[in-house]
Amino acid sequence: MLFRLIINELKKIFKRPKTWVVFALFFVFILGLNIIGYKSAKSWEENSKVENRIKSEQDYLAHEKNNLKENENSFKNAQTDKDKEFYKSEVGFGKDRIKEIENTIKTLEKEKNNPPKTWQEEVKAEKKELTNRLEELKRQENNIYTKREEGHIKREIENNDYYLNNNIKPVDKFGFSIGENFGIISSLLGLGILAAGIAVFASDIVSGECTPPTFKFLLVQPISRSKVILSKYISIVLTTVILIIGTQLLITVLGVGIIDGFDTLKSMVFVDQRYEFIKQGAETILMPIDATGKYVTYGAFLLRGFAMQTLFVIAVTSFVFMISSLFNSSMMSMAVSVVVGVLGSATMSIPYISKFADLNFLSYGDVANVIMGDINQMHNLENILPQTGIIVMIITIIVTYLIAHTRFVKRDILV
Repeated sequence: MLFRLIINELKKIFKRPKTWVVFALFFVFILGLNIIGYKSAKSWEENSKVENRIKSEQDYLAHEKNNLKENENSFKNAQTDKDKEFYKSEVGFGKDRIKEIENTIKTLEKEKNNPPKTWQEEVKAEKKELTNRLEELKRQENNIYTKREEGHIKREIENNDYYLNNNIKPVDKFGFSIGENFGIISSLLGLGILAAGIAVFASDIVSGECTPPTFKFLLVQPISRSKVILSKYISIVLTTVILIIGTQLLITVLGVGIIDGFDTLKSMVFVDQRYEFIKQGAETILMPIDATGKYVTYGAFLLRGFAMQTLFVIAVTSFVFMISSLFNSSMMSMAVSVVVGVLGSATMSIPYISKFADLNFLSYGDVANVIMGDINQMHNLENILPQTGIIVMIITIIVTYLIAHTRFVKRDILV
């Protein structure tokens, strides 16, 4: 009986024009973000070519030479000693900048005449620079900053060895790849876009039965109210998960993988970095904690990312479902869901409230940065952790459903 109720609810959901409109908008949104990412990567690739870098430096050189002439004229025409001193220093700085640019152009010209480096050569060169920097740090005073930089450099060297030993090309951070695109899209969805979209889509799943008033037909059926509300809940959760996660899997994983290849999933990304506040004189600074964080493949990162995003989608849907069960007006339930969803996603940026952001399930919408740990650095926090997020979201799902269930089974039949 429950299975039949779920099927009936799914049919009702997919017969609604709103379902297909929301799905189309989300599909276009995700597709558009990936297209923008592709064009940005191509633009970066084009601008990174030696010929274009030389042209950019030449344009910069011409600009600086014009500035130098203007400052030299201003120095000649200066009326006071103060002005003369100022323009004299500007002329000196200008000449130094011009020399630096000219040296850069000479270096790029030499690079242009040499064969392009392979990614293996670039990784080896980076490893050499890191090793040299590590030796410098060992000669410096051993303090909290040098100690942490040492730890970071050692991890980077291990990462370079992984690429070289396994013959795996690193992902270009400004390139077009599955992992990088997922991270960017996750950040945007976590700003409240995903919560607002689910609110618009699912806010009338229960309250919509009031307009037109079909509640009494539901409540007089020879079926327990518990099964009715559970069937509605399961059907709307299934729909949101399939539409949101399915769309991203189709476009960001399969689509990008077909264009760029799936080898980037073997590349590495740093996750689980934790932070703490440390007193430095009169100042309190957020610093990474030693011995936290590790490198995992982008494939493993994506599995964790989509699993956590699925849990987030279920938590948001459960919250919206609860709101829908509390109001008789679908417009009111939508308005409340959207406002709470958007404002709730911004709690990490609100002073005094941000210290409790770890207890708000909406704080974990940017799943990529939550898993990496960068979310804390972005908002100057130390307590937004994946493990905490999973617990908070599971509790949110259970509590919101119980409230919705209790409200529905005790509802007056004269609604």
